[in-house]
Amino acid sequence: MSPLAFLRSESAVRSTGTEKAVAVVGATVLSMLMTGCLSGSTSTTTTIAKLPLAKIELGLYSGRPDPSWLLSARETASLDKMLAQLHQVPGTPIQGGLGYHGFTIIERNRTLVAFRGEVAPLGDSQNYHLADERRTIERFLLQSGLVNLSASEFVFVEHELGMIR
Repeated sequence: MSPLAFLRSESAVRSTGTEKAVAVVGATVLSMLMTGCLSGSTSTTTTIAKLPLAKIELGLYSGRPDPSWLLSARETASLDKMLAQLHQVPGTPIQGGLGYHGFTIIERNRTLVAFRGEVAPLGDSQNYHLADERRTIERFLLQSGLVNLSASEFVFVEHELGMIR
């Protein structure tokens, strides 16, 4: 199995606790190291630094782990293009509560939260956000998680995003 196929198979498995998260992280690091070795690279640090994957966490629960998955390199590039098209606006970002509370986007150099048509850096002291009135980021992330979510989770978030009534 190629390292990329292994990564995809691991990312399709739903995270269910600390032990699984540790296993997925370990498998991911091992896979990245293998990629560097198989490509003939003498520096695995270079391979890891260039890996353009993003981890997505769907905020749904309190008291149990939220679903999470990795975006492919192609999905990450698409997400970055969509984010670059959004406009920054002043104001405190909306914070979620119980139930659906957005998608957390964890990339190598930043962590963002997409919720109710806003995308903002993670943190309480932010005074700006990116406007996404059509909720394109949330819709894209929901579709990217299709194989990682139960049918009821998917439909619940579709309803929250106004995709179904």
